[in-house]
Amino acid sequence: MTNTGLARRFTGLLVVCCLLLGGVVHAQQLTPAQMAYLKAETRKADEAFVKDVAGIVGVHSSVVAKEMPERGRIADPVARLVAGLERSLGKPLSDAQKAAIRAADAQRLQAIEQANKNAPTR
Repeated sequence: MTNTGLARRFTGLLVVCCLLLGGVVHAQQLTPAQMAYLKAETRKADEAFVKDVAGIVGVHSSVVAKEMPERGRIADPVARLVAGLERSLGKPLSDAQKAAIRAADAQRLQAIEQANKNAPTR
């Protein structure tokens, strides 16, 4: 490959990277009101999830909230939550309960994703 061909590839790659990074930076620029909306919607989704899981497992919401791992720190937070609940209850959860918790988490994630999409228009 010639220097010209290599330079063109590098320039093309650089342009693509700049466009992608520009889109990421643009997407993250929310006003304080939009950030407040996003935070409130995320909190609502998390609270609904805790309430749902408490109903599935048959414990008080505070037990579930205590076992919730910190956001972004665990690769599979549902597995960590299930393990914590099993430890608290002193018995394993049924497969049906685990599946219901995963479904509730999918709903929570979908609500947060929708809030992320709606935040820039708020």
